[in-house]
Amino acid sequence: MMPFPALPRASRRPRIFASLLARSGVVGWGCLACLLIGCGNGNRSDAAVTTEAPAAPATQPVALNSETPSAPGAGQSPTVDRVAAVDANREIANGRLGRVRLGMTLAEAKRLMGPNVRWENVPNLLVDFGGIAAKSGSQTLFYVIYEAAGGAPRDRDPISMLMTENAAYKTAEGIGPGSSIAQAEAVYGKATLSFNWDDEAREYVKFASQPVGLIFRTQGQPNDFDGNYPTTQGQSDSFYSTQRYHPTAAIKAVWVASP
Repeated sequence: MMPFPALPRASRRPRIFASLLARSGVVGWGCLACLLIGCGNGNRSDAAVTTEAPAAPATQPVALNSETPSAPGAGQSPTVDRVAAVDANREIANGRLGRVRLGMTLAEAKRLMGPNVRWENVPNLLVDFGGIAAKSGSQTLFYVIYEAAGGAPRDRDPISMLMTENAAYKTAEGIGPGSSIAQAEAVYGKATLSFNWDDEAREYVKFASQPVGLIFRTQGQPNDFDGNYPTTQGQSDSFYSTQRYHPTAAIKAVWVASP
């Protein structure tokens, strides 16, 4: 089984997504698991957001049964029970993206997605990971991730990791690529952003109560991170983290891997 990307962790270089979670908590495969954190700092002029008071979701929750949305009363959940139903074919959950699940073979995934979806190998998706892109027209739905060192998977090989940057894919709570960090934090609790220079400075965000088996990568890049880091240089372990982030901070991609 491919290692789950680990969240960036002190002095550990992500191996691939297994390394992702393993390397930095989301670094590498194992890094994916840990890889939820990844880059930090950013020379932006906008003020950092304090996570104690996350901004409200940009999208108005959809009222159920044609009711008019109203402020939640005592004991009423302000999020999950008022989010519009997520299409099961586009749902991000533990162990799956839509109908494609970890553990099924690539051939099974191809049959499940049907003849209108074409599959293209992207060997240099990341420095240490390649991906088999599932495409519908000009749109990439998701990637079947594999370790670059091992080469592209064959049809009979089991799927070890999945990743999507497509905003149509969302968790049951309505969080996915394109969601702001503030919006996700309102649903999943305190956000911690992090990165490791030894993991290509990939920035990840981990939430206090996020779904199991998911890794969230931010849109941050070196010198333009989503996190507002006190410093991004000088630490011996190359790992940096923060709970402060810029107002424009957002989720770029969601990875699905075995916990």
